[in-house]
Amino acid sequence: MAENSTGTLRSFGSIVWSVLKIREWWNNARKRLQIVERSDIDEANVHGTARVEKQMTSESWWTWTAIDDTGLPFHLWTMFVCGVCMHPLIFLALSVFPGVPEFLDRTKNVYFFIDGVFLVDLLVLTRIVFTDQGIVITSTKGMFWHRLKSLEIERSERKQMILDVICILPLHLVPFFSGYFFLQYMNRVLKCYRMTNFVTLSEIRTSSPHAFRLFKLIFICFIIFHWNGCLYFYISKVYDYANAYLEDWIFSYDKIINPVVATCNTDNRYLPDYCDVDDGPRITHVEDEELQSFVEDFMRIWKNRTDVIEFDDFVRQYALSFYWSALTLVTLGEQPWPSNTFQNVFEIGDTLLGLVIFAVIVGDVGNMVSSINLRRSDFENVLDGCKRFMDYRKVPHGLHVKAVDYFTYMWVHGGAQVDEEEIAEFLPPRLYGEIAVEIHMETLKRVKLFENCDPRLLYELILKLQLRVYRFFVTLGSGVVFGELSILNIPGNKNGNLRTASVRSKGYSDLYVLDKEMLWEALHEYPEAKASLIEKGRQILAKDNLLDDSIAGEVLDDEYGMPMETKLENLLEDSRRLEKQLEELEIKDREWSRKMKQWLFRLEEDFIEELEEADLLRREELLALPQS
Repeated sequence: MAENSTGTLRSFGSIVWSVLKIREWWNNARKRLQIVERSDIDEANVHGTARVEKQMTSESWWTWTAIDDTGLPFHLWTMFVCGVCMHPLIFLALSVFPGVPEFLDRTKNVYFFIDGVFLVDLLVLTRIVFTDQGIVITSTKGMFWHRLKSLEIERSERKQMILDVICILPLHLVPFFSGYFFLQYMNRVLKCYRMTNFVTLSEIRTSSPHAFRLFKLIFICFIIFHWNGCLYFYISKVYDYANAYLEDWIFSYDKIINPVVATCNTDNRYLPDYCDVDDGPRITHVEDEELQSFVEDFMRIWKNRTDVIEFDDFVRQYALSFYWSALTLVTLGEQPWPSNTFQNVFEIGDTLLGLVIFAVIVGDVGNMVSSINLRRSDFENVLDGCKRFMDYRKVPHGLHVKAVDYFTYMWVHGGAQVDEEEIAEFLPPRLYGEIAVEIHMETLKRVKLFENCDPRLLYELILKLQLRVYRFFVTLGSGVVFGELSILNIPGNKNGNLRTASVRSKGYSDLYVLDKEMLWEALHEYPEAKASLIEKGRQILAKDNLLDDSIAGEVLDDEYGMPMETKLENLLEDSRRLEKQLEELEIKDREWSRKMKQWLFRLEEDFIEELEEADLLRREELLALPQS
């Protein structure tokens, strides 16, 4: 008894210990899920890429399931979901044909797989990361609350969430829908909104956007023709297509008979087994009232001299329905007349819908063609203008051919189709800088002048490179740089800082140019690198005996190569300083003028007083003379 109690205590203790461990693990997991990844930007990275370092002390596997909606995995998953959506989108409409519902009912396990994919997709959409003030949030709690907040704020997100929930409802378990395969699984079609997401992602990632848009247009037309054709056959079922004739509006087997192949010889009339296929009147010459009997007689005559290629009824039904749908929607007509009001209303509605669809198709195709040929049209206008100019100026034939060859090269090799300057203006500076670094960094590092140079300065110089295409005679190889000493403007250069080489190519050469002004604009931000480059350039010139020692020690003006904005700011500051000095001089002039006027006034007063005193003395003298 004691042993049993001891065993019970031990088992209870192990259970308690397990519960405590599970509780501890759960608390740690909750803490880990609340940790947010932060980014640390490495400023020394010349590519300008933000290197993200995970600041998590311990990581949860659930955090790693966060999905970037702009990445390749999410794109592939969206494509897979769209492929799954194709099954209900196509086969549900086909359920109106005889025998198809039974086939779909035998393979309804496929819909369990489809429902599973839709459930997983619903979970995937809740695991999409987002950015909050520039920080990528991958925590489960953060993404969950962001999803709920987006459902409250964004109407499109709320609609998509409602569709995601409705499309997985088990309507096949509802007794009201029992026996109606279309009604049981019609909600699965609502998931097809994900195709719009796939189209958006694909148009961004594909390298052939025009071909993809053309495929999208063809697919949309196929789906519309498919559903409209199935609706047409459903109406034919209502009107008992089994008893329909060739001239009836609804489906009829007489409109799409099985192919008949003649077993007799139809080529050589002199052979005994020859049969004339042109015997009798043409079917197009037969009146509508006699058309049915004519076909029956014709088939009876050729019954023993032909073989029939049998097609399944479903193939004939779907082929004719799709054909009728295509002809009606593209407004070609050539169909039997409707025989009652409902058929007439349906035909009118279908025709109006076809007019809208046809207008959209023509508009989309026109836009695609114009966008494809827009750059080519502009290029051909320039080429034609150049030809007319050379003809008007009577340019020699050899030079004329060279100019045309240059245009041909520019178009064939993509120079005229892709404008690098336009791309540089559109892309963010850092992103374009990364692309330019991958293309030009190794070439720039091979230049002796830029060896061991500040990577940030090299990055700025790469952004200032400009593409030029030349056709002359060349002796340099690919990746060779020249003229680097001329743009430094080194004092004492015997060449006078003039470029001593030019490009001469046997074929066509892509040359990237760095202007002197752009170089000094970049060097203005890196004074230490500027001094180092000038010193290195002096050493190279001295080694080649191209440096004048008498003036090599002169110092360049600090304002040389200064950015235009800085120069304008300095000019503005100088003008303000001059205005201030002029104002001070004007104030001094006014003060001096005021003092001068006061001095002149006092001088006049003193002069007048002296005159009055002199006049008074003279009068007194005149009065004193007679008395004496």
